[in-house]
Amino acid sequence: MKFKTTILFSALAVMSINSFSQSLIGIYGDFLKPVNSFSKNGYKNSGGFEIRYLSPLLFGEKTSMPFNLRAGLDFDWDFAGRKKFRDMVLDNPQGEATVKYRNQSIAFGAVIRITPGKVNEFGWTPYLDLNAGVRGFLTSRVIKPEVVAVGYESSTSDNIYSSGVLAYGFTLGCTKPLNNDVQFDVGVGYSTSSSNANYIPLNTYTRESNNVNYAFKQSHADRIFIKAGFLFTIRETNCRRTCASRDGEIITTTTSNDLEIKPSGAQSKMQKNKIKKPTPTPKPAPKLK
Repeated sequence: MKFKTTILFSALAVMSINSFSQSLIGIYGDFLKPVNSFSKNGYKNSGGFEIRYLSPLLFGEKTSMPFNLRAGLDFDWDFAGRKKFRDMVLDNPQGEATVKYRNQSIAFGAVIRITPGKVNEFGWTPYLDLNAGVRGFLTSRVIKPEVVAVGYESSTSDNIYSSGVLAYGFTLGCTKPLNNDVQFDVGVGYSTSSSNANYIPLNTYTRESNNVNYAFKQSHADRIFIKAGFLFTIRETNCRRTCASRDGEIITTTTSNDLEIKPSGAQSKMQKNKIKKPTPTPKPAPKLK
């Protein structure tokens, strides 16, 4: 059922992209705190960024409905801390190195935003976001030698583990217009997963001599979060743009889909859309018999 809901959200988002006028692009910073078993297993607090696309209002700007909707797509990338080990001996001439393990979380999905039907253009506007998508958990390792030997790289990195899970959640927030094209957006929310997520908490890393050991944990990815950022309005412009040229003619289009052909040469100096009146034929002069 949750998978079908994700497909529905994604379909609405894709259909909404057909019209970009009055769409919104959001850029946020966020802070996430694990709760329940996710926190007890040692997954750390995380922070990161989020990029979001929201469609135009699906019921129009002057709807009689008590609420309105926007559909969109959402991407976020969060960083959940790192664990560092120094003086690790390398199996090459570079000697010792520092090894860092990093946890990250990446998500992509669809979103539905519910707002009041009548919006206060100058005040705060509340909203409810419903999210569904796929969230991945990644653990990477970076090895940086203390002394770089000739012919060796200064550092190497690789992913030692990754997993994915279906995630969903909601956000309660509000927006405040700053001008005609920019809104301030702030919200708090909760997210979880449809099944157990697999990950490597940083508190499970231990060092034995020159070996690093770690343990896998699993639980639902329950988190509460706060985010803040800005929404930018995408508007159509009334300027003309060249779309084709051939044989000395330039065809231009406007947002009203009107077409105009402008001839080259001396005739191009004529005023646009001006119709030249035909020269009247002179009446014959009277003749004497």
